[in-house]
Amino acid sequence: MSLSYDFKGKVALVTGANTGLAVSTAIQFAKSGASVVVSGQYADSRLTTVANECRNTGANVLEMAADPTREEDLQKLVDKTMSTFGRIDILVNCSVHHENALIIDPLFMVKYRKTMQTNLEAMVFMTSICVEHLEKTRGTIINISSIRSARASPKESAYCMAKSAIDMFTKCMATELGPKGIRVNSVNPYTWDPNNIPLDPFVDMAPKMPAQRVGLSDDLAFAVLFLAAKEASFITGTNMLVDGGHTAAGLP
Repeated sequence: MSLSYDFKGKVALVTGANTGLAVSTAIQFAKSGASVVVSGQYADSRLTTVANECRNTGANVLEMAADPTREEDLQKLVDKTMSTFGRIDILVNCSVHHENALIIDPLFMVKYRKTMQTNLEAMVFMTSICVEHLEKTRGTIINISSIRSARASPKESAYCMAKSAIDMFTKCMATELGPKGIRVNSVNPYTWDPNNIPLDPFVDMAPKMPAQRVGLSDDLAFAVLFLAAKEASFITGTNMLVDGGHTAAGLP
């Protein structure tokens, strides 16, 4: 039996939609009937392409750039969403910045601050300014984390710390916002091809994975849609691994 989700009448706000996993997430929400806010750091052709793909499904779409490191940009994004659609039902926090750096790198602290601002602080701020709107719709928040929240990796300390904090923030918000009718979960992926095509270097990982393939961006999008749907109404405070068994197999 196949399962499809019906988000007609719902508004999904997806950040980080210039590239990566947020792209498929926005498109899948549009295909499922939601009105979609497609936001990315830059007002560029990539963001417009994503917005147009959502429009091609027949969805109502708001396309708006917002720098996740600027609180005034994020506030304008939420205000514009409310003036356009009048509600927010689903917030998908997917802004990502990832730079490798050793602790002895002279630019480590610069890279660390940018990583924390984009991955963590933007998520915290977006959550704080969306609570009043999500409470009215008994909405849901899905934070995009990573398996790196629990698995260390050389040169990725800032990224790993940010993702670890996201997992705990998710749990804390689930307990804090539950009485307001808001569910909060995270999705923790690994080995993704952003174009839904398994190309190098991902294919080399496939034989090592219990799932015998690498993840595609739609795999994450379907997990996000499930967590946002009424079928998941008893799930909150969860850090959902969507990693093809990577963690279970103890892969690096």
